[in-house]
Amino acid sequence: MNLQKIIKIFAVLFLIFAFAFKFYSLFHGSIGFDEAGITYVAKGMSEGGKLYVDYFDHKPPLMHYILMVYYKFIPVSVFSIKLIALIFDLLLIFSVFVVARKISNNTLGLLSASIVSAYNLRLEMNAETLMAVCGL
Repeated sequence: MNLQKIIKIFAVLFLIFAFAFKFYSLFHGSIGFDEAGITYVAKGMSEGGKLYVDYFDHKPPLMHYILMVYYKFIPVSVFSIKLIALIFDLLLIFSVFVVARKISNNTLGLLSASIVSAYNLRLEMNAETLMAVCGL
């Protein structure tokens, strides 16, 4: 068995493990301090508050505006916070896979996606994931 095939197998196995852990965290996770603050600001904005006037957070505003729209339609709960974190995390993993595959090949795409999937195993909503997905 050649090295590329071994790397593909381990990368796919790690991606499966990471997705299973993230899926488990979706139902059994708790929110951290940053997630609570981000959610508080975004929920206040969805009820008419203004960012940096009524609410202050030192993070970039794009995340707050995206979550503001999300919380206009979805009620705030631990599950909804983890769900949006999972959506952005999967978007990041997929975009890294696509870019790495275009640059090199499928093996590098799978390896890069598996490395990125290890970044946020606890499934937390953070500004870094959102900025990476948006290419900022």
